[in-house]
Amino acid sequence: MSIDSLKAIIGLGNPGREYAVSRHNAGFMVADRLVESCSGSWKKGHGKGVTAKIEIAGRSVLVGKSHTFMNLSGSFVQAQMAFYRLEPQDVLIVYDEMDLPLGKIRMARGGGTAGHRGMESIVAAAGRKDLPRLRIGIGKPEGERDVVGFVLDRFSPEERFVLDAVLAEAEAAARTWIACGIESAMNRHNAFSLPGEADKEVLD
Repeated sequence: MSIDSLKAIIGLGNPGREYAVSRHNAGFMVADRLVESCSGSWKKGHGKGVTAKIEIAGRSVLVGKSHTFMNLSGSFVQAQMAFYRLEPQDVLIVYDEMDLPLGKIRMARGGGTAGHRGMESIVAAAGRKDLPRLRIGIGKPEGERDVVGFVLDRFSPEERFVLDAVLAEAEAAARTWIACGIESAMNRHNAFSLPGEADKEVLD
């Protein structure tokens, strides 16, 4: 694998079976889909986490999952960037976002963290905010429900039905980013809506 041509996709989440299907692990879920669909295999990565080397559109791609827990994700991302000599624009961070409703995704060139602890850790470690990111909407807790409990809880059966379609679109967005770049990925995938949702938004 040529390091010079390498791109990286890092999914954020928490390690451990108890968190595997929680809302906070949406980034892990996208990473798992990519590796499985490309017949890759997870191995111990540099730093505390796992990585898999796959190929998308003729490009070498490193997929990673940090095992430092969400709030310390920056050390794992920094370790991959240092070892593989990755530039910020070559690293796509995939993670959950409460400010987006379930059923939406957003690709962006960079930006703030919106209070997401994983992204805060990565921005602090990298010393910059211009890492591309793909945010997976999980919505916000209703009423006075605890935010931490909400993000660490599992998706409901109804949410899982929506999530499957969203994860498929997120995987496609990551592939577009590899093949065509950030602009094409934003144009093709940021307007994603579930069947019937676009008509519903017009009526609202």
